[in-house]
Amino acid sequence: MGRLCQRAAGADPGLFLLVPITTIVVVSFWDYDSIQVIPDFLLQNYQELLGAEVTWRIYLNTLRYTAIVWTLTLGIGFTVAYFLAFHIRTTAMPHGAVSCCARSRSGPRTSSA
Repeated sequence: MGRLCQRAAGADPGLFLLVPITTIVVVSFWDYDSIQVIPDFLLQNYQELLGAEVTWRIYLNTLRYTAIVWTLTLGIGFTVAYFLAFHIRTTAMPHGAVSCCARSRSGPRTSSA
C-alpha cells in the first residue's frame, strides 16, 4: 500500500493538466446536435461564439470588473501595509523589541551576578 501511494504522489502533474486541456480543445472543434457530439473538424462553433454580441459584452464586463477590483485591492492593500509598517509597529512594539529576542552574533548573554 505504501508503494502505491508513493507512485501516485510521484505521477507527473503535467499529465493531469495537459490531457484535460487538450481534450477540451479537440472537442471544441467537433460538431454536435441535441443528443450527441460528432467527431468532425469545423470552425462553426468559434464563428458562432466570436460573432455573438453577448460574448463581447461579457468580455468587456469581465475586464471592467477586473480593473475595478484590482484598483480597490491595490488601494486597500497599500493603505493597510503602510499603516501596519509605520504606525502599528512603532507604537505597539517598544524600540528594539525584535532585536532583544534574537541571539547576538557573539553568542548568548551571560549574567555576571
